[in-house]
Amino acid sequence: MRFMRCILGCVWLPLLLIEYRAFGSEVNPAMLRQAALSAIPLDQVKPSDRAKVEEVLQNSELFVRGPIESFPCKPAIYRWLLDHPEWGVHAWRHLGATQIQVERQKDNSFLGQDQSGGELRWRLVHEASGKRVWYAEGSGRMAPFTPIVTIRAVLLLRYQEVMAEDGRVGIRHRSEVFAMYDPKSAALIRKFLQSSSETLGKKVLEQIELFFSGMAWYLTENPDWGQQVMSTRATDALKKAAYERLAVELRTLPSRGSLAQPSAATKK
Repeated sequence: MRFMRCILGCVWLPLLLIEYRAFGSEVNPAMLRQAALSAIPLDQVKPSDRAKVEEVLQNSELFVRGPIESFPCKPAIYRWLLDHPEWGVHAWRHLGATQIQVERQKDNSFLGQDQSGGELRWRLVHEASGKRVWYAEGSGRMAPFTPIVTIRAVLLLRYQEVMAEDGRVGIRHRSEVFAMYDPKSAALIRKFLQSSSETLGKKVLEQIELFFSGMAWYLTENPDWGQQVMSTRATDALKKAAYERLAVELRTLPSRGSLAQPSAATKK
């Protein structure tokens, strides 16, 4: 299980702070896959990544859609977390939710590692209004002394600002993933997790969505805590600049005397 938290989601734990709502009925899977493909403009992916992204999109054994999730938060904080997942992990670690490490690399990609030696490398390959596309490569062992399992994936996240009936502003988002893995890896996944690849994929996407939505909500509800915790990571000029962009948003929010309880996140 530790390894699968690395594959496609090594940094995203199932932090069930916010319940999701799935709207509408599903349509033909082939149509859904094609719609997701159409949302990823290969001609706008930089040449150094284009071939790898195209290979995954055209030859993926798995395509999975996550649920639509709507939640209250300050949208600017949500977008900041999309750009700074390593800071999101830092905050979750302070809540005692995970021991996973994630660091930004010199080329602005990210490296996530779990305690069992599994790792995931990913980078942003396309960004547009209301949309992010990441390319990821992961490897690790399902259990001690088992063969290494590898996977490559393209993750599409689409989001928009929404307003609830009570006037609260928030975000609605959904993630979709294309994944490639060798037959041996697929067999190991089924053996050790006793789950189909599609079922596993949906769970991973739920975790990814909840990683962003949970922390966006928590920081919005607890801006003083956010400044206190995030400032401890601002240890050099680049990190200080990243922190200040978040702090500007947090300072506009009302101060609260005590931390908001996680259950509050489920109130739409």
